[in-house]
Amino acid sequence: MRSNIVLSLLAPLALTVVACGDDSTGSGSSTTNVYAKLADTYCTMFKTCTFGFDDNDFLTPFAKAASAGECRAWVLRSLATDDTIDAGLADGSLTLDTAKLDSCLAQAKSSCSFEAFSACDGAIDGHVALGGTCRLSEQCAGDAYCKGSDLDCSDGVCTARVALGEDCSEAECSRAGGLTSCEFVDSALKCLPLELVKGAAAGAECGDVTLADKVQSVSCGAGLTCAYDEAQNKQVCVATVGEGASCLDEDQHCGAGLGCVPNADLTAATCQALTIANEGAACNEGTDPAAPIVACNLFKQLACEEGKCKKWGDGSEGTFCGKRGFTGSCKTGLFCDEQDGACHAQKQTGAACESSDECASGSCGGSGESSTCLEQCPVDGT
Repeated sequence: MRSNIVLSLLAPLALTVVACGDDSTGSGSSTTNVYAKLADTYCTMFKTCTFGFDDNDFLTPFAKAASAGECRAWVLRSLATDDTIDAGLADGSLTLDTAKLDSCLAQAKSSCSFEAFSACDGAIDGHVALGGTCRLSEQCAGDAYCKGSDLDCSDGVCTARVALGEDCSEAECSRAGGLTSCEFVDSALKCLPLELVKGAAAGAECGDVTLADKVQSVSCGAGLTCAYDEAQNKQVCVATVGEGASCLDEDQHCGAGLGCVPNADLTAATCQALTIANEGAACNEGTDPAAPIVACNLFKQLACEEGKCKKWGDGSEGTFCGKRGFTGSCKTGLFCDEQDGACHAQKQTGAACESSDECASGSCGGSGESSTCLEQCPVDGT
């Protein structure tokens, strides 16, 4: 069954740390323009694409109900600027190829696949030769990556990516010839070309499909979604169910614009139409089984608070952030506290925590009430 509003939105963007200026190649830029291009591409995809995956198709009605400017503002807020990239562009140690960036974004829109965003990594290039010290792969010249680095703790070494067909168990695959993926072939990890396929029919295998000579990222056609089939032990395209249909079982998936709402004792659940609410309007986000779903529009930076849609604050300490800790709802160095729905300073090593977002180190370890924030740079692997 579906949870209230699933946020899987920024994972594809997190793969891409690039920066953009006005020239086809050059330095002295900032990340501002590239983030704007990423946001516009992302919003276009959510407004126009059929993804054939539950979480993404669930979010499309929210994107369509927001203006282009509102959608862009939300994505821009959710993207964290990387100071290392900005500094590299400013001092000339990094350069950008805008043509490569535009090409990868065009491919993402035409394929309706977030996998295409990974090609955007090649739009930024550094000048550190093979064997040189690095923290980011972008600092390495050519088709190379930074092996063994930890961005906050330790340096790595610029290392050549391996070619198609070669072992990638301890290496990254070359991106010189297009999209690639490291997959198991005959019990060994090898680099294979990655092909984007959309609009698969009912019963077709979907998701990441590994063949003998390539990997296909397959999305399903309209009215279908990609779901695991236990009998076949693989993901296949299955038909979604309509309003009023049962969605209690894992193999029953509500169609776009619908949410799965259980009854009070969780013995039944049905697909119900979504009403997307604006600021100040009443909301319930599916918490009342007897009432239609009224959800606040995440793309307008809204969250349901005491039965009303409330806009996020500016992300500073003490401002409203929606209790769910959505990416970008609080500024760097703060986290969204689910207890009071406000932004607070991240906790230091040894403080009690429930999630890694609460910790300045980005790591919460332990179990239950004994979980604490861990050291950012552990010594001797501890």
